Amino acid sequence: MNQINLLPWREQENKLKIRQFIIVWFGISCSCLILLFTVKILIIQQMKHYQLAYEDVLLKIKTLSPKVREIKQLQFASKELNKIIKVVQINHQQVKKILDFITHLKYLISPDIFVRLIEFHPPYVNLVMHAGSKKEYLTLIKFLKLKYDHELRWLILNKSQDLQLDFMIQMMFDKN
Repeated sequence: MNQINLLPWREQENKLKIRQFIIVWFGISCSCLILLFTVKILIIQQMKHYQLAYEDVLLKIKTLSPKVREIKQLQFASKELNKIIKVVQINHQQVKKILDFITHLKYLISPDIFVRLIEFHPPYVNLVMHAGSKKEYLTLIKFLKLKYDHELRWLILNKSQDLQLDFMIQMMFDKN
């Protein structure tokens, strides 16, 4: 039997396997590099997109910040105006009550009683009056007490010998 030399065939087979291994390894390496490069490009594009979105948000914030400040100032001004309106309404109600009081007082005053001074210091109105006699003074106080008892204070300032009186009436107008 003849001997067959398989050594060259094995060498050729080994070279073929090594070549196939190198080709496969080179293909995988190239594919990984291409994949890595593609992922890098995608990440860079995504970062650029996020950077543009961030800059857009910053631009919108810059344009909205003055408007927000203006809105806050307008809200503050609105609160101040509401306070002023409330004070004006209260003062209007007090002035209306004072006018009603003075109108009522006009019907109670006789020729011997007259008003020397009217002062308004919210929520009070002070009247300095002069009466010709104590009887007229007491009559006036009696009628005022009937209508304004809980809101009325009076004080005799001075009394002359001929029974003429200077007196002060203080009327309190509550904030309601």
